[in-house]
Amino acid sequence: MESRELKSLVQQYLAGTISRKDFTRLWQTLNKPANENDWLAAIEEALQAKSPSGFSEPEQARLALENIKVKIHEEQQSTTRGYYFLNTNKRIIRYAAAAIVIISAISAAILIKYSLNKTEVASVNVATVSTFHDVEPGSEKAILTLSDGSQIVLDNANNGQIAQQGQTKVIKLDNGEVQYQALNNKSNGQVVAFNTMSTPRGGQYQLVLPDGSKVWLNSESSITYPVVFTHEERKVKISGEAYFEVRSDKSWPFRVECNTTGRADDKADEVRATKRMVIEVLGTHFNVKAYADDGPAKTSLLEGSVKIENQILKPGQAFINGRIVRTNIEQDVAWKNGVFNFDNQNLSQVMKQLARWYDLQVIYPDGVPQKEYGGEIGRNLKLNQVLKGLENSGVHFQLNGRRVTILLKK
Repeated sequence: MESRELKSLVQQYLAGTISRKDFTRLWQTLNKPANENDWLAAIEEALQAKSPSGFSEPEQARLALENIKVKIHEEQQSTTRGYYFLNTNKRIIRYAAAAIVIISAISAAILIKYSLNKTEVASVNVATVSTFHDVEPGSEKAILTLSDGSQIVLDNANNGQIAQQGQTKVIKLDNGEVQYQALNNKSNGQVVAFNTMSTPRGGQYQLVLPDGSKVWLNSESSITYPVVFTHEERKVKISGEAYFEVRSDKSWPFRVECNTTGRADDKADEVRATKRMVIEVLGTHFNVKAYADDGPAKTSLLEGSVKIENQILKPGQAFINGRIVRTNIEQDVAWKNGVFNFDNQNLSQVMKQLARWYDLQVIYPDGVPQKEYGGEIGRNLKLNQVLKGLENSGVHFQLNGRRVTILLKK
């Protein structure tokens, strides 16, 4: 992001006029040293505009920046506010600003949007949340299993070369991404070694495949791939959820293999027959969700085209249960953009996302309450703040360690 654009987004953020998309881009720059001067300059201008006779000194701007970091990333002394407006007939949701920081005596408050029970219209005040018995959000962590079965815990590994597989070097970059570097991208008849990257609950990670294609892994997911692709094709296998940006090469097909079905949401005890699905790609951006406990696999296309079972997807479409449907792309890739999107999600679906990201066990002693949600909230929040917002829909959450018990409010 260029300096001028970053400063503009910071100013929009401080003024409370930033869009959700721009807010997602902005908070990802927050702790990068290269962006600090732009943040400070924009904050100093905002402070000066608010009070020309004070708060314009550089040290005050730096103090404000540190406070903003605490508010966004730790949420320990902030007030989190959510607003939603629902039209139950047309299901129209009007969101408040994605986030707003009000600078007053170098303090900040954040406005985060989400909507709740579709039969209610209200605003939610979540006061300062105690960190006692709270659960931190997920983070960048994964395990890399090499061809000989040995494993590397990537979040603990030093940057630089972490392994060598034949003539291919495995390198962990400064940004935490794993990359494969070989003399060439196509094998010359040698035995091809395979690696597997897997994320636990509460983890996510990024990978650059030997051909330069990029992969983002969501929590509780895995991808198996060769350390060098053959002349004939580029093929990987996944479970869980992954987002792909495939390097275009019409002469070199890219294929993703996964299971097509798992447990259905509305039939928790019924396991459908499972078969393999192959996604054929040239060069494109798409998301694949194939959790074994989360219903049929879903492939969502952002750009380019993919072919599944001789059917061609176009951007904005998804393949699920053997057919092509329109889909909410923003919701499908929300996890990759750092947010939960609960639009038209029931409580069971919401809690599955939270369970994976916060590494939870969810208990429904009285059955699953029939509640429906909507809107978005950041994946960087601590668990208590998310649950406090959800409680407004008429359910109560009891948190004991990583065990969440869900009860209907009486």
